[in-house]
Amino acid sequence: MNELVPMWEKKIYVPEEELLQKIKEIPCPNNLEMIFIYATFVKRDHSLILMLVELMELNSISTL
Repeated sequence: MNELVPMWEKKIYVPEEELLQKIKEIPCPNNLEMIFIYATFVKRDHSLILMLVELMELNSISTL
């Protein structure tokens, strides 16, 4: 049983940079689930609205 936990953690781990890249690549509203996961589990911030505003600002800057 003790070996299962590290194996599972290794299998489900996604680096923060990879998750952010996927969020940027997938168009809205299809990326909302990943935004929620990032805000809640990576940043431990439950204010999803602020995260969405920040992401929209980043998207508008990157398209200039």
